[in-house]
Amino acid sequence: MASTTPYSRNGRRRDEGNSRIPRRYPIAASPTDSGRSCALHAQAAPVPGMAARPSRRSLLGHRRDSSHRSLRGSMRSGGSRRSFEVPMTRLGGGLSGWLLALTGLGAAVALLPWQPVQAETRVIDVHAEVREQAVFLDADLAVHLDAEVIDALRNSIALNLVVEAELVAPREWLWDRRLLGGKRALRLEYHALSRTWMVTDVTARETHTFSKLADAVRSLSRIRAWRLGSSTALPKEGRVLGKLRVRLDINKLPLPLRVPALFRDDWDLGSDWFLWRFPG
Repeated sequence: MASTTPYSRNGRRRDEGNSRIPRRYPIAASPTDSGRSCALHAQAAPVPGMAARPSRRSLLGHRRDSSHRSLRGSMRSGGSRRSFEVPMTRLGGGLSGWLLALTGLGAAVALLPWQPVQAETRVIDVHAEVREQAVFLDADLAVHLDAEVIDALRNSIALNLVVEAELVAPREWLWDRRLLGGKRALRLEYHALSRTWMVTDVTARETHTFSKLADAVRSLSRIRAWRLGSSTALPKEGRVLGKLRVRLDINKLPLPLRVPALFRDDWDLGSDWFLWRFPG
């Protein structure tokens, strides 16, 4: 009965004597480190019927660049350990490699999708003066709406803003004394049937209609000729400071949206107090 083991009695493989099976990667030992040890390197033998591949030196005309490194390791096979060496090419040497990496990072950031501006309301400028024995105020706001707020507007949810303004007499030891003040309610809503945007000054009972949201927000951001009160409440001497801020009237929102409006940045439409010296 023929033996099925790949080894003969003398310990050699049966296919070693078969010349028809080429050994593509014979192992040759080369002495290194003054003969104390030897490293095993894989050498590619020519395959019958195939032309020999030209070396890197014959193609480029010079030796391999110093920027090429190799990954070395070892593996155990058949009771013996064999070492291997895999050539690797790094990005580049020194500063040029870092510049190339930073250039690629900048290109990746530039390809990121554009992120919309978060909801925000700021007071840009305020002007107040006395006319006809009354104090009138003009204010310019910067209102940015988030995509979620715009989607809520398109689903017939009105956005109510409250503008608060005060004139105070500052004091060193106690809180400021309030001289004049008032609130102005503004509402922004979308009419789906006519596809128009409406800005309503609830305090003045005025409504303006716009075909574009940008025009409606621009109208919402401009407050003109707001009468705060009689100028007789102002002191004849001493400093007078003005304060103005904008906040979202959360109580006018539907009940399911009130809690998210308190904690989410998408609905953060309140501004800080804007201070200025009166008159001015």
